[in-house]
Amino acid sequence: MPRIFITQPFLHHCAGTIFDLSDEIGIAGWSEGDMITDFHNLKKNYCYYLPDNGRGEKVELLVSSTGQCDGTIFNDVDLKSGPCRITFVSKDLEALDDPYYADPLPKGRGKVVYDEQDTIAFKNRFIIDSTGIAQPDEMIVLNAINKELKLYFIAKSDKIHLDFTTYSPGFYTIYLNKNGSSLHHFNMIKLFPIVLELEPETKEYTIAKTLW
Repeated sequence: MPRIFITQPFLHHCAGTIFDLSDEIGIAGWSEGDMITDFHNLKKNYCYYLPDNGRGEKVELLVSSTGQCDGTIFNDVDLKSGPCRITFVSKDLEALDDPYYADPLPKGRGKVVYDEQDTIAFKNRFIIDSTGIAQPDEMIVLNAINKELKLYFIAKSDKIHLDFTTYSPGFYTIYLNKNGSSLHHFNMIKLFPIVLELEPETKEYTIAKTLW
């Protein structure tokens, strides 16, 4: 599994953002049935498959727009301490006053908002106001890279509390179900706690804290 960083801003991701991605390499813009005729320029179109473009949609990411992370930068770093970012919510979880547009940084998305009373877990715990929507009785968390599933049961309440402090960085879809059928879902990226910033003069990368 490659651990990469993006070398320039990409859609809704900042330059220096770090991701663990699938080993699968594709060809950007290529679809099944297409014939490959220009082998000379093929390599520049190699791409990773990014599960989330920052708005909950899959997208191709050119390998040439990424760099490989030096593993030593993670020494003494708690990889599970990075923030979670909600990128998409299904219709019943939408909200008119969307916390995604809060200033200076998003406070969640739709009805899925950070638990701001929690000063210990940095943007890893959420509250969902379930008033007026169908009440789920279980939550399934799907890891988009390794396809691992985790099941949790949810007690009936007007406030659903979710905790992702034990999760590793990655791309997740969270399904809120009732009697085994999906009611609501949302997409989430748990980010690495650090990003890489390029120093313009030295062309070297320095480490900074991930804020969102």
